[in-house]
Amino acid sequence: INIALFITLSIPAVQKKAAEFAISKIQPMVNTELSIGSINLQLLNRVELGKVYIEDQEQDTLLYARKIDVRFSPLALLKNRLQFNSVLLEDFTVNVYRVNPDTTFNFQFIIDAFASDNPKPKEPNDNPMVIRFNNVKLKNGIAHYHIKSEPTTPHNFNANHIDVYSLNADISAPSIDMEKLDLNIKKLSLVEHSGLSLEALKTKVTSNGSRLMSDRLDIHINTTEIKGSDIVYDLETQEFAINLQSDLIDPADIALLTPRLSHLNKPFSVDANLSGKLPQADVTVLIVKYGESTKINLTGKI
Repeated sequence: INIALFITLSIPAVQKKAAEFAISKIQPMVNTELSIGSINLQLLNRVELGKVYIEDQEQDTLLYARKIDVRFSPLALLKNRLQFNSVLLEDFTVNVYRVNPDTTFNFQFIIDAFASDNPKPKEPNDNPMVIRFNNVKLKNGIAHYHIKSEPTTPHNFNANHIDVYSLNADISAPSIDMEKLDLNIKKLSLVEHSGLSLEALKTKVTSNGSRLMSDRLDIHINTTEIKGSDIVYDLETQEFAINLQSDLIDPADIALLTPRLSHLNKPFSVDANLSGKLPQADVTVLIVKYGESTKINLTGKI
């Protein structure tokens, strides 16, 4: 039976019919335009989709991807694991927005379409499904995020208006359970329209309950390089600790984030050891060198 099923699903005409059948069932639920240019099923453990297009309810593009390639392990389901051996998203565009901070995002209709009409209280599960991503690759992505009511700042980074290009990433996530998180960002790079170019971000994040931890954080933005270590943040108590070190911070890069520092014109370095409970911080070490002649050495509380 499995061999016959595999042979049947390998026929292009059958795969096309399968895609059309899936769209015919989903489209009335979301009540918007969606299409799949091609579908390729292989060995019952791989799905490759081509030219995937989803509109939001304002007829704007929500998602377009030239290629989505997913490989998974069917046998892992026997052990209550949903294991993705690899996920590739290539040549894609994502457009997320909301009208103002109090409204829902433009993808909320998808969540609503698949939500239960009569949600039941979740019962404790001694053996919950484990979701594992062995490898996720993003290639040549574009991502837009906007809160339309908020003012724009054309020449400075604005968290309410983000336009990202050349988005590439190599990530693994053996666990996405926030209480047992295991996330390894091997590389993340992008260019933001304000002029910020994230050349590389590397980190590994784990969690124990509400406590997030990272032994290392490497960030390279434009010509600025920053390293972090012994990083801890508690999502519930807001307690934190971090060591930060940078031999080169370009003031032009900082000015993109905060125009108040745009008058700075000399490179500086930072060595800091901070901890505490937000919004306060205990400063064990804070050494800042600006240019050749200025050095600040502080300890205390902020």
